[in-house]
Amino acid sequence: MRDMHAEDKLGSGMEKLLIKARGATIAGDIKRRPGAPVVIFSPGGGQTRHSWRGAVEAMWAKGFEAISLDLRGHGESSWPDESHYALGLFAEDLNLVARTFGEGRLVGVVGASFGGMMSLLAAAAPNSPIGAVAMVDVVPRVEQSGAMRIRGFMLAHAEGFSSLEEAATAIAEYRGEPVPRSTAGLEKNLRRRDDGRWYWHWDPKFLWSIPRGEERLIELEQAAASYRGPLLLVHGLKSDVVGETGVQALKELAPQLEYVDVAQAGHMVVNDRNDAFIDAVGDFLSRNFAVAAGGEA
Repeated sequence: MRDMHAEDKLGSGMEKLLIKARGATIAGDIKRRPGAPVVIFSPGGGQTRHSWRGAVEAMWAKGFEAISLDLRGHGESSWPDESHYALGLFAEDLNLVARTFGEGRLVGVVGASFGGMMSLLAAAAPNSPIGAVAMVDVVPRVEQSGAMRIRGFMLAHAEGFSSLEEAATAIAEYRGEPVPRSTAGLEKNLRRRDDGRWYWHWDPKFLWSIPRGEERLIELEQAAASYRGPLLLVHGLKSDVVGETGVQALKELAPQLEYVDVAQAGHMVVNDRNDAFIDAVGDFLSRNFAVAAGGEA
């Protein structure tokens, strides 16, 4: 299960990773800093590791070795059968990467939305090597209206798009923003099939296979209650996914929770205010891992 190899080096000192996990192969990028603490970025459902590219560069500059992953069923990670989308397997993937690259070092995980929930679940697992968790605009008790809005968008356009421009228009309408002039980078989140149409770069089985509702809530709240390490919630003030009730419920389960509001940011905090996000996460991990600016631990 721990087979791993690094592929050709990418730009900016990045290497591509392929990690054999249970029922799937996990793809990722790594920017190495030997001996330094490790930070692993876990994207939201429907996203790919490329959403973290700027964060990887910024955290490396702050003294960390940085890794970004494609969740199973997303991006260049394999798309397994329905039986391999249990929440515990997503958490197991994160712990596998943490053990593989973080042996003898401190490891923190930063997860957005679904990736944030899986980060908490992973850190709460027995013998997890993860020493700190930053969750980006997600709590176990999310606002159902916001969560359903996201789910509805993810399930839409099952027939694909005729062009990247059509996809860009759909995304802009969903986010309530002007249509961008350039589609550069969008190709990383879509794949073109033999019919010439563009489809989301994630497996639709993912949404239908993962547990939802009370079953998922119980599992996540048990994880929150058992995890005792440093925990940060970065919340977009314009988000319709995280509300005060959910924050207080998490605080009761995990009294060590630190909480940072980001103005002018919605659920996609990293896209909306990457500067504020990096400041919050960088400060949190640097304090807890005693990392000095410039890479000295």
